[in-house]
Amino acid sequence: MKNRIKTKMIKILSGNRETRLPVQVADTQRKREKGLMFVGKLPENEGMLFVYSEKIYGGFWMKNTFIPSSIAFIDSDGEILKILDMEPWKEDKCCPPMIQNFLIIMQLR
Repeated sequence: MKNRIKTKMIKILSGNRETRLPVQVADTQRKREKGLMFVGKLPENEGMLFVYSEKIYGGFWMKNTFIPSSIAFIDSDGEILKILDMEPWKEDKCCPPMIQNFLIIMQLR
């Protein structure tokens, strides 16, 4: 099934520390557009990886997302460019911050 979300265990390295996190992988346009919209609960330290085929300049929209999360923008070398703590969507907030040259977005609760 093409639009089924795969879950993978990813490994984050920071110095001598290794952390493993379960994430859903959004690797198609349709999966990235839906993301975690309408998800009411998500265990802490779980989330979604938004994977792009080329570097992009853009932001992260929290529309219809009901849980707070931290968003890491990651470059093609695996380096984190920026981390934003995002609140659940509110109608009066329209414009996400724009980030340059990222390939992956990791959204975690």
